[in-house]
Amino acid sequence: MSWGSDPVFGKIGQLAVQAGADVLSGKKVEKKIPVPLKLVTEENIEDSSE
Repeated sequence: MSWGSDPVFGKIGQLAVQAGADVLSGKKVEKKIPVPLKLVTEENIEDSSE
């Protein structure tokens, strides 16, 4: 799996680009933008590629 195909990092990138576009168009953006993350542990490492 590459970083570009990872759904979490893809979502982070998507939100960052959208926030940048909003700033450039004069819109206000939140100071903090929450993103969905998943904690990977030994118990769920096999499922972490979802």
